Amino acid sequence: MENKQIRPLTPTERQYATENYHLISKFLKLSKLDAEEFFDIVVFDFLLSVEIYLNNEALREKCNFEAVSYMYMKRAVYRHFREQKAQKRSSECGADISFNEIDAYIGQSISGMENLSSLEYDETIKQIESILTAEQQRIFFDKLQGYTLKEIAENSGFAAEVNLSLQRYAVKDWGNLDDEDKQVNEEALKYPDDLYLLAAYETCKGKIWIITNRISENAGDNATTVCFPSER
Repeated sequence: MENKQIRPLTPTERQYATENYHLISKFLKLSKLDAEEFFDIVVFDFLLSVEIYLNNEALREKCNFEAVSYMYMKRAVYRHFREQKAQKRSSECGADISFNEIDAYIGQSISGMENLSSLEYDETIKQIESILTAEQQRIFFDKLQGYTLKEIAENSGFAAEVNLSLQRYAVKDWGNLDDEDKQVNEEALKYPDDLYLLAAYETCKGKIWIITNRISENAGDNATTVCFPSER
């Protein structure tokens, strides 16, 4: 999102800013930011959001002003911490507004965006993306794909379990196999040119297999696959 310079507000824009002035206090309260310290930091971007919102008909049709103002004020807070080179505090600030708040406010702003032109859609995505942490960006784009917060949380937990299973696999922890099958794997390691390994691990979505096997006629040309038993 570009750092546009604000011009003097028109009478209509000043009136609109006055009517929605309370959103500054609400944003700071939800973000758990000290109002006295951060008011001057966010007020410029709040006024900028007023100017942009009232002069962009497509934005008004698809987004409510509260969501837009939050995007701009969040950007201001992020920019403040970045300029202060306080990376730790920047990270903490990024987590102040919960994922439920992101779901409630940014979720409103993306509803119906499929009707925007390609250029307007890309610009809206860039604006939202610029004020989110890496973790919040992942959740936001999962939301765009239609996942609920519960599904996103479950997918995140499953991904962590798969990653842990791969780490166990790498150190020859074969998971939920009986002793005979584990010994088969140990013996197979003696023949890397014609390797076949299978390990099994429990996850929140059920059992997964990790399989390494030869995939071509070339000796030692092996591949490792993660799958559910039903997929084999």
